[in-house]
Amino acid sequence: PVIGLMSLALVPLGPNNWSLPPMGLAVAVAVAATPILVLQMQLIQLLKSPVTVAVLAVFHDLMIVLYFVLMGGETFSEAQVIGYAVSAVGAVLYSCAKYRYSDLADQDSDECN
Repeated sequence: PVIGLMSLALVPLGPNNWSLPPMGLAVAVAVAATPILVLQMQLIQLLKSPVTVAVLAVFHDLMIVLYFVLMGGETFSEAQVIGYAVSAVGAVLYSCAKYRYSDLADQDSDECN
């Protein structure tokens, strides 16, 4: 709800009119974003790694952008596509590396005990 209120407050800074987005689109985003944010908060409690939380934030932002591009008809420049692609690939590589090397770290700690 806070993100929605802040976005509504920033509407005048956009185009030179006070037209609001379609109500159906706003409700769909609110309904879709709320479970994502709740799950993200629960994951933060489990993971406790700031880098992991940052990677989750990248995926969260990517899903919101994709929704508005695909469903809301927003335009997306080539530079924006490249930027989000780099972020997404980096997040995936981090996840793969963490998964791969977490097994090695567990083995090293078992050998030390």
